[in-house]
Amino acid sequence: MFLAAKTRSIARLAMSATGAIGLTISLAAGFAAVSTTDRIAQFAFVKKASESLQAIQTRVDNANEALFTLRDLLDAADQPVTVSEFQFFADRLRGRFHGLRDTGWAPRVAGADRESFEAAVRASGVADFRIWERDKTGQRIAAMDRDVYFPILYPVPAAIAPKVLGVNIVFEPMRRSAVLHAIETRAPAATPPLQLVSGKGMIDGFMSFLPVFGKDGATDKPRGVVYGVFEIAPLIENILSAALPGDVGVYLYDAAKPSATQLIHWHPAGGSSDLAAPARQDLLAAPHWESTLRMADQTWGVMFVPDRVADSSRLSPALLPFGLGLLITGMIEAYLLVSMRRTLQLERLTEELRVTAETLAERGEKLAHLVRHDPLTGLRNRSGFTEDASRLASRSADHACVAVLMLDLDRFKAVNDTLGHAAGDLLLREVAQTLRENVREGDIVARLGGDEFVIVQAEGSQPDAPEQLADRLVEALSRPYRIFDHDVEIGASIGVAICGGAELEIDHMLRRADRALYSAKLAGRGRWHLSVAEDTPLAPDHAAA
Repeated sequence: MFLAAKTRSIARLAMSATGAIGLTISLAAGFAAVSTTDRIAQFAFVKKASESLQAIQTRVDNANEALFTLRDLLDAADQPVTVSEFQFFADRLRGRFHGLRDTGWAPRVAGADRESFEAAVRASGVADFRIWERDKTGQRIAAMDRDVYFPILYPVPAAIAPKVLGVNIVFEPMRRSAVLHAIETRAPAATPPLQLVSGKGMIDGFMSFLPVFGKDGATDKPRGVVYGVFEIAPLIENILSAALPGDVGVYLYDAAKPSATQLIHWHPAGGSSDLAAPARQDLLAAPHWESTLRMADQTWGVMFVPDRVADSSRLSPALLPFGLGLLITGMIEAYLLVSMRRTLQLERLTEELRVTAETLAERGEKLAHLVRHDPLTGLRNRSGFTEDASRLASRSADHACVAVLMLDLDRFKAVNDTLGHAAGDLLLREVAQTLRENVREGDIVARLGGDEFVIVQAEGSQPDAPEQLADRLVEALSRPYRIFDHDVEIGASIGVAICGGAELEIDHMLRRADRALYSAKLAGRGRWHLSVAEDTPLAPDHAAA
């Protein structure tokens, strides 16, 4: 009896220990399943969000194509385009781009030519035409004396002509800033989000402008600007309906504004319009993925958030391993002879979870690479460039200066137009390889977008390295490329900015280099221009252009 009791005691102890171990393993398997599910879901969500952002950005860029088409219409005509021809052409464009509410043409009128311009328009049949503005109360007034005006002459649709015909679009500071920036860069420039007047009251929107310089484009003063008035809600919703999965929400915001007024547009998962926009701080505390969206020259913040209903179901996969563990534990307690087989099954499950964790780690590394590199050329993208350049500027802040070379390919658009985008992509990869072959080890090379590249280097013991590099690149990029059995010649314009001291800040360096690039283009393209600030520490033999 003593031995039987002892045996029973040992058996009870063994069964208790088995039950405790089995329960522990079941819980561990459940937690491991939840953790694995979370990692897989996060990886899938980030991949889905980044792919959606690329598609959204492409469609946003296409929206500005309406302005380029109108500019080409004005440039291509042998005779001046009439208002009816312009309105007919622009009306067809508005039908293709959701959210493009109004568009039109505003010529540049010098202040000295104002009276003759107004008289000529009245003589053409527009009675009582004059250039006008609004006062602080919103009332129409005759335009103030200014050096230059941009009055709306061809409004589209024609029905809005009584409301906007003749208004000087640059009398208001926000629009004036956008127009001047468009003229300076010769590229589309947009206003920040603003309130538009409509038949339904005030709605959110923005205006985008594109200068028209004429066929040769050689003059510094534009003929005028074409403009587009976009309503944000229909524009963004139309884009998201084609580019966004239904289980992902999008929160667009303007980070430059106070937190209470940052919201631009909220698109909840599933597209339900009944859900009010949450506070951005609340979204930051939940699963999300954040990046930026370019709207012409404006940068909007964009946050992707997963469907809360789908996210709340993440515990479901844990029920299977947990229930299986309990079942195995009960069988172990009832049939000790089967314990080894069940133990092996649990070991195999553990091994599978380990392999899954390693796979997720590898995918995470690949995702980190994709987030920081341009998928077409393999160079750093804007995000990766910002990180690397910030580190380089930080290291150089106390004892050296940094050189920034901004490159823009000449005649690249002609390659796309004649040989197609596939040829353009191949050419961009060839250009990227040329840049890699000509820079020093440790220099930063990145593609910011389109045919725009940037190189950052700490000069170190070679104060003339930026000039030598710019010379090499101008020569190398001027050589013909063999693209799809065609010899393609492009060339490049380069802006070089040498910064030091207080100027070692990424946005400031890029603006300096961008202005130098603009000067190089004005000088005839296929060359480079150097800009050096007065307070930048230079070697004795280093001269500023």
